[in-house]
Amino acid sequence: MRGNLDSLRQAAARKSATARARAEKGLREMVRRGQPTTFRGFAQTAGVSLDFLYRCTEIRRCVEH
Repeated sequence: MRGNLDSLRQAAARKSATARARAEKGLREMVRRGQPTTFRGFAQTAGVSLDFLYRCTEIRRCVEH
């Protein structure tokens, strides 16, 4: 049973890291294009959920700034 929990944690960490990388890439792309950075537009450009953006404090600060 322990192995399954470890596998699930590792998979969740990989999923989060992948989403964070997509978000960072999406933010750079929006800035490069000179697009207004709204949470909804950012989520669509980056291919991440609004919930992810609001929960990820580092990225959220960048968008709010």
